[in-house]
Amino acid sequence: MTCRNCGAELFSADVVCPACGLRQDPVPDAFPVLPTPPAGAGSYATARSWVHAEGAPYLYGGRWWSRRPNGEVLRFESDQDRWLPPPTADTPFFMRRPKYSSLRTPTAWLLVLFGVYVAVTIGAIVTDINRIDVFGAQEGDLVFSRSEIRRLDAADQKFAILKGIQALCMIVIAPVFIWWTRRATCNVRSFGAIDPRFSPGWAIGWWFVPIAVWWQPFRVLSESWRASDPQMPAEESSRYRELPTPMGMLAWWLTTSIAGVAINAVSQLNRLANRRNEDITAYIDITYLALFSDVMFLVASALALSMIVRMSRRHSRANEKFDLPRKLDSIPA
Repeated sequence: MTCRNCGAELFSADVVCPACGLRQDPVPDAFPVLPTPPAGAGSYATARSWVHAEGAPYLYGGRWWSRRPNGEVLRFESDQDRWLPPPTADTPFFMRRPKYSSLRTPTAWLLVLFGVYVAVTIGAIVTDINRIDVFGAQEGDLVFSRSEIRRLDAADQKFAILKGIQALCMIVIAPVFIWWTRRATCNVRSFGAIDPRFSPGWAIGWWFVPIAVWWQPFRVLSESWRASDPQMPAEESSRYRELPTPMGMLAWWLTTSIAGVAINAVSQLNRLANRRNEDITAYIDITYLALFSDVMFLVASALALSMIVRMSRRHSRANEKFDLPRKLDSIPA
């Protein structure tokens, strides 16, 4: 008996290989004994492609392969007349690659949430303009009538309400977007990327690291985009590092960052103006800044929606290339 991993000779009582340390659990035959197919006998394969090979023989490189429901890969060894797990080095990457996670569900949630946020932001832009008009009409006045005070208060309340709803939308979008980011990062190794810089854990963690949050999440998504290039071969490679990041993704990150800085400034300046009892001119200036941030958020949302949809489709296409049809040529080195 030999070790199925390193080929070392074993005694029948050996539970662990003394050479490589692999546990030698018995592997029951999962399928009927099949003959080693001769060249050109593609019709013998019962699985058309690897995705159909669960519980069914699949012909690749002149050898019979299959996999168990738990994902374990098996190869028919004709000299032993049984199915056995092959050494990792002999198993093509598309058979042993990590599980692919579809982005479809988090993408659908993000489309809905961003749609709501876009509608709220458009309403916020309207209230920004209304506040500028109402406050501008009273600029320079020292005494206000009751009707003027009511108009000023109404414009101010609408402004505050829409800003609050926007903040609530952001709070809801944030965890879903982080979920989407983590899932996109989980697929990097599944696409054959060698030594990716970012793990799924740090795809979440970088969002909570001060200072680094301004650029590391962008690098996380950039790596996921580059690793999911459908034109890359269906094998392990480090060539993804040489690929460029799309300008649309960079534009989304910059507009989001600028809008975030602007809205934080609005919050701080508005609080300071209330504390100091500033005149109407100060509030008008603050509202102009709020209008700028809302326009930037609107642009950033459009860019985010485009990136989310494109990334999801890109991952789907990249995953499809690994469902190789049966073939008889030799296994790639």
